[in-house]
Amino acid sequence: MISIFNQVKETTPVRNMSMVAFLDAVQNGEWQDIVLAIRTGKEQKLNAPCVTASGVFKTRKKSDLLEHSGFICIDIDAKDQIAEMDVDAITSDPYLYAIHRSISGQGYAAYYRVDPKRHLDAFLGLEQYLFINYSIVVDKSCKDVSRLRFVSYDPDLYINEKSKIFKKYLKKAEKANIKAPKPILSKNDFNDAVRIASGMNLFDDYNDYIHLAFALCDEFGESGRGYFHDLCRSSEKYDAKKCDKDYDICLRRQGAGVTIKTVYWKFKQAGIKIESEKTETIKKVA
Repeated sequence: MISIFNQVKETTPVRNMSMVAFLDAVQNGEWQDIVLAIRTGKEQKLNAPCVTASGVFKTRKKSDLLEHSGFICIDIDAKDQIAEMDVDAITSDPYLYAIHRSISGQGYAAYYRVDPKRHLDAFLGLEQYLFINYSIVVDKSCKDVSRLRFVSYDPDLYINEKSKIFKKYLKKAEKANIKAPKPILSKNDFNDAVRIASGMNLFDDYNDYIHLAFALCDEFGESGRGYFHDLCRSSEKYDAKKCDKDYDICLRRQGAGVTIKTVYWKFKQAGIKIESEKTETIKKVA
């Protein structure tokens, strides 16, 4: 079951309905009039009804989740991703439960069946799975169990009632201390650390690999591409063309929330000194 809200500003649901009933309503036009008005610019999106696709809520607070729906909804709305997306391939994916056009008509909403007790684990796994298989960079806000999404209308909605529950979770790994201050590094410090790390295969895991790309894009932009190749080249999986393609995707989707601190943390975990004696002296004086 999921909750329905009259508008995005409302905090209390007006009714609950099953996911099957919701998708049937999207396909058969329950909200057709307002959706088409929004797509033609005659109505504001903020006036449209919304749903919490991952469950039933007393109010829209995460803590007010009454029952998880067993689903997670992934938004695919970046223009570059839509242009490159192979919809036929995605609808053939064994884990996809349903997909339909978003309220704007420009993006898609994709639904996956998940274990209600492992919502975040499922999101993190899907984030990696969709990038690996379809070059889709997932909006991180989709991990929020209470996240609202607008209703829609799509007579061509696709559904696969025999889809598998997504359980391709990431390996257990320590998390970077995101509260740690960013080290004061000179360019030479970073270059030295990269030179050492380039022979250690620290980013062989795909999740680490993608986070590396986002971190370098965030810190260096296009000039981080060389670092990306240097740090990935020692892996048996290394493919120069794929590295370039993946870096291009991450450049276009900057703002994923991954910073250079992720790379510093990996270096420190590997025992790589990331600050020279000169830099340490500067820190003490500063």
